[in-house]
Amino acid sequence: MSSKKIIPFAPFLLALYPIIAVYSRNSGDFLPSMLMRSSLIALLCAASLLLIIYGTTRDSYRAVLLSATGMLFLSASGHVYRIIKSDYLPTVGNWFHILLVVIEISLLVFLAQKSVWLRLKPARWQAQAVNYLNLFAILTFVLPLYPISVFWLSAFDDTPHPWTTYVKSIPTSLQALAQPPDIYYIILDGYGQAEMLSNVYDYDNSEFIRFLKSKGFYIAEHARSNYFQTPISLSSSLNMSYLDFAPELAGKNTFNRLPLYELLNNNHSLNLLRKIGYTSITTETGYNFTEISSSDYVFSPFRNNLNDFESFYVSTSALSVFMEASNPVSDAIFSLMPPAGYRAYGERMVFSLQKLEDIAQMTDESPKFVFIHVVGPHPPFVFDSKGNPIAIDKPFLSGDGMDFSTSTADYQRDYIEQLKYINILAQNAIEDILTHSTHPPIIILQGDHGPGSLLNRDNMDESCLYERASILSAYYFPDTNYNSLYPSITPVNSFRILFNQYFGQNLALLTDKTYFSPQSFPYRFTDISDLITDTCP
Repeated sequence: MSSKKIIPFAPFLLALYPIIAVYSRNSGDFLPSMLMRSSLIALLCAASLLLIIYGTTRDSYRAVLLSATGMLFLSASGHVYRIIKSDYLPTVGNWFHILLVVIEISLLVFLAQKSVWLRLKPARWQAQAVNYLNLFAILTFVLPLYPISVFWLSAFDDTPHPWTTYVKSIPTSLQALAQPPDIYYIILDGYGQAEMLSNVYDYDNSEFIRFLKSKGFYIAEHARSNYFQTPISLSSSLNMSYLDFAPELAGKNTFNRLPLYELLNNNHSLNLLRKIGYTSITTETGYNFTEISSSDYVFSPFRNNLNDFESFYVSTSALSVFMEASNPVSDAIFSLMPPAGYRAYGERMVFSLQKLEDIAQMTDESPKFVFIHVVGPHPPFVFDSKGNPIAIDKPFLSGDGMDFSTSTADYQRDYIEQLKYINILAQNAIEDILTHSTHPPIIILQGDHGPGSLLNRDNMDESCLYERASILSAYYFPDTNYNSLYPSITPVNSFRILFNQYFGQNLALLTDKTYFSPQSFPYRFTDISDLITDTCP
């Protein structure tokens, strides 16, 4: 061991830096708890690498220098690979990332050799190098803490009370029924209205619409979304209310979406149904703001799960070389740890719709409220029309619109391919529900918003509002009484009509409106109901 003791905190701070840096740019989108596992694993990896190198070399300086630089590279090798691919070597594939990781590990092993290290004459510089590295690590770690602190100082008063308490004109109870129906609320994320798909995408979706009608569905042919962002849209529809209170509580200039987590998990529709004996069921989506984790049953295709933050973090690290490929090595890794990235995204999509057959056959005496959020046909586009996986060579992102980094033509082509596969899965799911339900089912099949090939998420003047606002909206009532429905219904009225017709309520329907808000400022609502035309500029 070196004669002078040093404090080896650089490896740990540099291991945490990629996590803190990502969170600093997205504090309003991720619950702090979503960082805990990533941080713990990063610290354990840093400690393991430090101890392995020290145990091999018995040199604390060498152990700190090599483990710190090694952790920084391995934590961000996905970024390094994609910068090289994007700017310098566009034709290389995943093999090049593997090569970079192998080179880095080989270099660590090479420099750990005493004979090699001594040739670098470390006595002249290693002590000072460790001091500079520690200083660099401190500065690197502290800088992202500033925007995080600014965010939390501005957000601490956004929720003086849970946001569900600000929802008005909601009944306190529903009429209990002798033979209550099962209720299925199935969200196909970004699924557009048939007429819009024909006008903007030049795609005829009439085969799927005919299938729904043949099963007795009512199709709201001119349906629009209430909001353009999924967490806001779902919070509104499940609480049967517009979120008019959000700008006053959180402010129009915030990007804090965290209160929406409570608004979804404690939504009024679910709470009213629970009071009359309903069992709640959902599937895991990988995104906290679209999961009702408080449900009685939460089904997942995986033994363990990564949240949205963890998926992105893993996709930028050395582990991403195994994420999308299907081979013995990657399969062995994902049998031990939660899966991540586009591969997991696709598996969740398929699982959520296929699981409906089992859910329909659940024989609990209590009726079921089933909330399924399918993360497609919204990008990323991970399937072709036959369900074959599509390889995606970039960090895991589930964004949309112009932020998705693809051309309009590519977006529309890949969107339709994925939509065709979603149609197959959805048809099978509907057949399963109608065939196997233990209680007469009510089914609401909806898009939370339309697609976004012509969407600028921060500027409505540079967006096709018609494309984003036009949604699939289909209803199946077991008595086929659709007199209360109408072609232009929006999701905010879906459960109002359902509760009126089946649970003895007399809720007034709200005026159907559509709001745009920038992605960066989610509560800066602009009523665009009268600005939407049936064309794109």
